[in-house]
Amino acid sequence: MSKLRKLLKSDQGISLIEVVASIVIIGVILISFFGLFVQSSKTGKTSETIIDATYTAQLEMENVYQLSKTETYANLEEGLKRSNYTISPSNINEYTKVEGPYIISLSFFPGQDTKQNLKNVVVTVYEDGVKRSQMENIYKWR
Repeated sequence: MSKLRKLLKSDQGISLIEVVASIVIIGVILISFFGLFVQSSKTGKTSETIIDATYTAQLEMENVYQLSKTETYANLEEGLKRSNYTISPSNINEYTKVEGPYIISLSFFPGQDTKQNLKNVVVTVYEDGVKRSQMENIYKWR
């Protein structure tokens, strides 16, 4: 306790070199933390984009599942038109629609077992021309 009193009563201060060194050390520490915060923000934004696109793909996959239970595969195009899909000019088995910031693509391929009317369904979600999410499933059509 006496050392603290001596220090407080002393007229000696800290030197300019000590002050500058302290400021430099604090500055280096703060700069490293700012980089961490910026990277954390970028990662959070990227994760949010992927989660939103995956949720959109899941909703569309559920819509296709409902169509597989209510429509025959021959009437698929009519069911998709009701959901605002248009047939792709480049591929007869591909349908697209725009929903919000996303372009959603549905692709249908024949399944391995044609007797059971199985079809492979691929849902791909694009944002700004970049693939953000893709899901694939096999459905049995009535």
